[in-house]
Parts: sequence; structure tokens; C-alpha cells
Amino acid sequence: NTSPGQAQKFIDAILFYCTKADNFNIFYNRLDKIAHVHSNAGIKNEYYPHMKNAFLDALRSTLKKDATDELLRTWSYGFDRLSYELIHIENLLRKYES
Repeated sequence: NTSPGQAQKFIDAILFYCTKADNFNIFYNRLDKIAHVHSNAGIKNEYYPHMKNAFLDALRSTLKKDATDELLRTWSYGFDRLSYELIHIENLLRKYES
């Protein structure tokens, strides 16, 4: 139930993480912005597994037979790593902003 623009931002964030994770300054600045948006929107840690499942289901539905196990594992791994980083930053924001 998200807008096409939001879905694209989601995909872009995962791709960004997978391609820029080794450049800490660029990587952290982008994640910090996303984490602030999530914090302000009330995103909770427990939402991430649901978002991951919905994302993977959408990939399966869209790609059909091209949604190989390897492709799904790769996107799942990227999502997990991105989630881990965002949850960490969001927890810090909640801790120090309250």
C-alpha cells in the first residue's frame, strides 16, 4: 500500500547499501537521513521483517520465473544488512531524542 515513488525509494536504498557500504561517509549520511525520516514517521523495529516479506513477495510476483532462489537470497541479504544498520541508528535516535 505504498506509492510507486516510495517503493522506488525503498529499492534505491537497498541498491545504495549494496554498492556504497564501503564508503562510510556517503553511506552513513544517507542512512542517517533515512533513519530520521523513519524515526519521525514512527517506524518500529518490528516492521522490518514484514517489509522484507512484502518486498520479497513483490519481487516473486513481478519477476515470476526470473525470481530465482539466488536472486531472492541476494535481495534478502541486502535488505537484512540495510535493516540492521537502520535499526541501529533509529535506536540511537530514539534513545537520545527522548
